[in-house]
Amino acid sequence: MYSTGQWVDMYCDGLYKPVCSNVTGHNVAFVFINTPMSWMEAQRYCREHLTDLAIPRNLSENEKIRAVIPGGVYSWIGLHKDTWKWSDGSLYVFNRWTSGHPTGGEKNAQQVVKVKLVGNSALDLNDPAVLGNLQAELKEKVKEQGVAAEIKLSWKKQLDGKIFYKEKKDQNWKWSLPDEDFYSNDQNIRNWAYAEPTSPWFTAECVHMYDNGLWNDAPCDWHYGFICANISGQTVKFVFINTIMNWTNAQRYCRQHYTDLASVRNLQENEQIRTMKPGVIAWIGLYRDTWKWSNGNLYLFYYWASGQPNGETEKCTSADFSLSGRWNDWSCSLKKAFICYLDAVPFTKQAVKLQLVGNSALDLNDPDVLEKLLEELKQKVEDQGVRADIKLSWKKCPNGKTFCKEKQKDQN
Repeated sequence: MYSTGQWVDMYCDGLYKPVCSNVTGHNVAFVFINTPMSWMEAQRYCREHLTDLAIPRNLSENEKIRAVIPGGVYSWIGLHKDTWKWSDGSLYVFNRWTSGHPTGGEKNAQQVVKVKLVGNSALDLNDPAVLGNLQAELKEKVKEQGVAAEIKLSWKKQLDGKIFYKEKKDQNWKWSLPDEDFYSNDQNIRNWAYAEPTSPWFTAECVHMYDNGLWNDAPCDWHYGFICANISGQTVKFVFINTIMNWTNAQRYCRQHYTDLASVRNLQENEQIRTMKPGVIAWIGLYRDTWKWSNGNLYLFYYWASGQPNGETEKCTSADFSLSGRWNDWSCSLKKAFICYLDAVPFTKQAVKLQLVGNSALDLNDPDVLEKLLEELKQKVEDQGVRADIKLSWKKCPNGKTFCKEKQKDQN
């Protein structure tokens, strides 16, 4: 529901702030929850803490819900399409749709299907006549399957303006955990949902797992729960974190508290993860290694000009200020003016190797011991006259431990 009180249909995995209902007998109170979540998460939250997602039975109750939603905000209510039913299973009789909605009803059902052309075709896939003939053939194929409804087909353009693009074998997908020894020969397992991934090659996407165990690519700044991995040698234990974060924050959390975001080496590990998360979408450690900022930051925001980027060999970017600063990709060998930036509060990161000498009885896997060591190290640095704000953290070895036994000096 929009703050005007009118309804809009949305994808159920979008993140919006819900309105819950608190029912006592025939009396109902509506409560706005100021936390964005998916529809399923909102339903679960409302059922755990109140009664259910809000169900307006008439215009008066619709107005009460509207009154608790802040201006300019979309909020989940309890209606979902099965076809449409209320969250508690009751029949859908009252409605308050905004003009033009719902947009995905039975009379106007829309579906995106990925089409793959195989073989070496001489067809010009930019020719409107060729595209029209392909549409006619596809429509005939659908009718041959017994679909009698009126079907309208159209092409969906990619962000680069093209309809078809050459498919790469793996499109630069990488796991967050970089240790190649961990993967052996199973690194290339992919368990994509049907027709996924759908994003163009040049967009930064991260991967989440549906509740059925299949994968989908999504913008990395979306918020989901996530799966961390605790790794010791080739042994891995998965941990579901039921706190919604974007992918980069989830990666940071897993690296601080465990080893990394979950890598999936085979279908058995995929099934382990699927069964441990209670019917929700969760981030895993796969992401597309595409454009990066000069300082190494992940590429999330983009502002490409129309038709850009248009060349996979043009690997540097300029801003065209005659087009409101929109971006073009160029060859890195071209000479152009450039823009630098300066951190208002500069900082540096440094990795320091520590060696513990002597036979210590300390349990170096004990979090309290590790925290105490950090405090002593910080004090040592400050005793050297360093007055800057210092944050220390441990970096785990590939086997999941913070300290590793050093091999013999000569190693044969």
